[in-house]
Amino acid sequence: MKNHFLKTITHAIYPALFALIFCDQARGQTANALQTWVKENELTGEEQARVNGYFPDKARMELSYAQLSFDASSPEFHITFPDGSEVTLINSRTKSYGPKTQSWRGYTADGRGSATITVNQGMITARISPTLKSCWIIRPISKDRHVIYRANQLKPPAEESPEDYQKMVSGLLAPKNDKERNPEPGEQGGMGLSGNDCYIRILVGFESGIIEADPVGFAIECVELSNTIYAQSQINFE
Repeated sequence: MKNHFLKTITHAIYPALFALIFCDQARGQTANALQTWVKENELTGEEQARVNGYFPDKARMELSYAQLSFDASSPEFHITFPDGSEVTLINSRTKSYGPKTQSWRGYTADGRGSATITVNQGMITARISPTLKSCWIIRPISKDRHVIYRANQLKPPAEESPEDYQKMVSGLLAPKNDKERNPEPGEQGGMGLSGNDCYIRILVGFESGIIEADPVGFAIECVELSNTIYAQSQINFE
């Protein structure tokens, strides 16, 4: 009778312990931003037209389509890429541009991978580098769907000739205009040159027929990428 009672208690306890352990593991896992993959023949006409506008030479690119979801208030970002690889990044900065518009910056635990993500009205625009030699781009093609592709890591062409670069370094290409700009209200001489309060205001204009599904998110993503480069270069511009 005693042994039967112990067996009964044991059989009742083991499932409960398993459930508790499983729940703790589930809570510890970061939700995958990837909801589901989408086949190209499932795209709407508007989504397909947008993809063709994004990528005129689409045949040479490896494009994948997916439904994604990410809460920019999350401390971590996890995603599975089209090649089956995965990455988890830890948040280092979140900035709000409005009630439904946030930017998210993060790094992998080893510091070698990074990501800049913008979430606007649920649409995600992102540049994710799991390693120093790989980079994935995410762009929305509609409210719910996104295109994911691997960025070309080939060295881009130089924007200045060696001669012009030397002129720039030597100061020969410096502006000749001696007219001083009008100071900002309350600004004092030298303000921001030695602190972290030097801001650049940018106005981005676009026409109503722009092909971008989320032009606001695209503009913010460009700003955030610039800020990341400034921060890594220890330049006090934002």
